[in-house]
Amino acid sequence: MKSEVATVEAVPSIAEDIEKSEVRLENSLSHVINPERERKLVRKLDLWLLPVLTLAYISCFVDRASVGNARIMGMAKELNLIGYRFNIVLSL
Repeated sequence: MKSEVATVEAVPSIAEDIEKSEVRLENSLSHVINPERERKLVRKLDLWLLPVLTLAYISCFVDRASVGNARIMGMAKELNLIGYRFNIVLSL
């Protein structure tokens, strides 16, 4: 009987297929995306998003520090936050 096992040369390489598809995709998008306009858009988004995200991060940090200090000062006892209740309150 003749073996029907494919040889290595007969099977196309997956890496070659991926590389060819990436080249086709890059060539098809090169006329659609203007690098200058893309750079301006990214800059505009950075200038708008980074200050907002920075303020959100700082307020989150201050809030976590304040809650930790309040717990040390007795807030958990006053509000009856025993066991996992304090952690649940922090997650909200």
